[in-house]
Amino acid sequence: MTELVKIALKSPSNKCFRCNSELILVKTWVETSGTGKFPQKITIYRCSNDACQKEKDKEEEKRKKSLEEKEQRMEENAKKRAALKLINSKLRDSKLKESKLKENKKK
Repeated sequence: MTELVKIALKSPSNKCFRCNSELILVKTWVETSGTGKFPQKITIYRCSNDACQKEKDKEEEKRKKSLEEKEQRMEENAKKRAALKLINSKLRDSKLKESKLKENKKK
């Protein structure tokens, strides 16, 4: 485990694990999963050190952009697969028609 993960896994505190500045509570809410048996409490904090928070915000934007690009690539690939599937089915149909025509000519 990395050192940052070890620090983050320690008992909860109100200190930033990067710069050890005070954390400011922004928002708290409870979410339930599909079954609703295990609700999760979500808490958002921000660092009181503006430079640290700006760095974290940049990393979050980079992560979101990367995720959006990945989703876009997945959509494009799905469209390509659908188009190839359509082309292959048309090709298969045309080959089937050709083979039936050849059979009919032989008779």
